[in-house]
Amino acid sequence: MRTQRRKGDVRVIDESGEDYLYPANWFVEVKLPQALQKSLLQAA
Repeated sequence: MRTQRRKGDVRVIDESGEDYLYPANWFVEVKLPQALQKSLLQAA
């Protein structure tokens, strides 16, 4: 059964493809150095 998405929710998809909805206020923004951002995006 899928959870109803609400405004402000964040969808997280795990490595198996399962998705979960969490309230956005459970998360904090993390600023990464640009070199690390680039490296992570290339690895994806």
